[in-house]
Amino acid sequence: VEIAKALLEDKAEAKIEAIDSLQPFSEISNLGSSLSISVYDNGILEATINVHGSEIVPSEAKSLLKSGKLSVKNMPKGKFNEIYQDYVCSCVLRVGNELFSTIPDKLVLVTAVDELLNSRTGHLEEAPILSVAVSRSTIESLNLGSIDPSDSMVNFKHNMSFKKTKGFDRVERIDPEGLECA
Repeated sequence: VEIAKALLEDKAEAKIEAIDSLQPFSEISNLGSSLSISVYDNGILEATINVHGSEIVPSEAKSLLKSGKLSVKNMPKGKFNEIYQDYVCSCVLRVGNELFSTIPDKLVLVTAVDELLNSRTGHLEEAPILSVAVSRSTIESLNLGSIDPSDSMVNFKHNMSFKKTKGFDRVERIDPEGLECA
């Protein structure tokens, strides 16, 4: 009851406490992803999900030949990138949906982060690859069982730089300033 009252008063600590006590993301780690939550001064909650795409999306395509033997080939880069994009977008949708089942906010930010090659240093660095302002009214209006996760991003304010041949590129997180959580 205390948490519920504090949530209705839009207290940042209550949002974190509700998420900690209800643990809506307990299955996320099974998907190979990890999550962190922060609340900005204006009350906007942001979930940052580390998607670890290269560990999740298979790099090989398997098929059954007419002879009954199994054929294993390297996944074409374009196909890998399309699957990876759908995976990242579906993770963002799932996190947004889970947050709305836990807290009464009307808007949350969800940012997907993965390791990208920094061409200046030659090293892999964690960087945002998708940042989405997920509104409760929009996500509730979608038929989540039938949408294409990548295509559905047009329904939200989002930052994503993706090319089928190259994959994701670094983007800026959506700035919570100017967004209203109520």
